[in-house]
Amino acid sequence: MNEPRDDRRIGECVLVSKEALLTKLKSNRDTHREKFLEALAGWQKQVINALERAVEEAKAGRKFRTHISLPQPSDHTSDYDDIIEALEWQQGADVLLDRTDFTRYVRNEWRWSTDFASSVRSYTVA
Repeated sequence: MNEPRDDRRIGECVLVSKEALLTKLKSNRDTHREKFLEALAGWQKQVINALERAVEEAKAGRKFRTHISLPQPSDHTSDYDDIIEALEWQQGADVLLDRTDFTRYVRNEWRWSTDFASSVRSYTVA
């Protein structure tokens, strides 16, 4: 007798090992957190430098900036922690991921990834 047919199109969902997925997510989270902390330190230095320059200009009686436009880097560690915690409660050895979840959790491409990468580049020195 034939196996029941699964009518899902190939590539729409993938069954993955829960342990492998947890390992990947934890690695991605740790990398994200390291990059965030590095960017945050760079941001703090840039803010302090800009403020110090403004104070020097003000003390010298010259025009100075009262507004500094340096957006603070965003930390998305909680996005990883949320899915890690949910997976740790998940029953069974395997997890079914749709295309969107696979892209986020395995390929580490989140809706905020481009903005985060830009922020990291802005505040870190290669």
